[in-house]
Amino acid sequence: MARRARNPVSLLATNIHDSEQATVAIRLGCNALVLDEALSDTTAGEIRTIAVSCGFYVIEKEHSGSLIHIDDELESVTLDAAGRVFSSWRSMDASVAELAANFVRDVFNQTGATGQGADALENCGPWRPVEHLIVYNTTADDKTSAEMAAVGRRVLDRIPGVRATWSGRAVKSDANYRWCWLIRFAQAAVIDSYRDHPDHVAYADNHFRPIAGDRISIDYELIGPEEDDA
Repeated sequence: MARRARNPVSLLATNIHDSEQATVAIRLGCNALVLDEALSDTTAGEIRTIAVSCGFYVIEKEHSGSLIHIDDELESVTLDAAGRVFSSWRSMDASVAELAANFVRDVFNQTGATGQGADALENCGPWRPVEHLIVYNTTADDKTSAEMAAVGRRVLDRIPGVRATWSGRAVKSDANYRWCWLIRFAQAAVIDSYRDHPDHVAYADNHFRPIAGDRISIDYELIGPEEDDA
């Protein structure tokens, strides 16, 4: 089962060449964007605007030594694990974990990051996703309400900083609120940029608000087992 890393880890998306690619990289979990060096000033400015509005970092240019390309390294690690014979799934899991740990240790040694985890934890706060929850009733019939939600899933899921979009209907027909939205933001900074994004404003004004006046909207930061175990 995947768990949150104890030490800060940043995922960089490299060679970003347009706004759509930047949005996808943010949705997939990257923390910073490295721009393609051949970008025009206009395109680079558009990407910087998206990243800054979502609270993300933009690296104008890769610097030798500060980043490591690990595709070849990972390939050799995979081949090394594949060449072994395991007596059980548990022994295979343990072997893969050992290979991964050794590989990460080598990367830390190459970057001079070994032994810096405590300082990083003290000075770098974690980026926590935010769950944007809306419960609502509509004045339209169920078919129209479902169609309105389907349009929203297509539109809202493409807004920078949105990592996932769900719409839902109450299991019990007599629930106080029969419909809901659950939209996952990459971090708290996205709350404002999402609210003001033209695609969100257009959808809300033209599709959602006219039939969903009875609604409650709250943003939540979730607390899970990783915080309890810390």
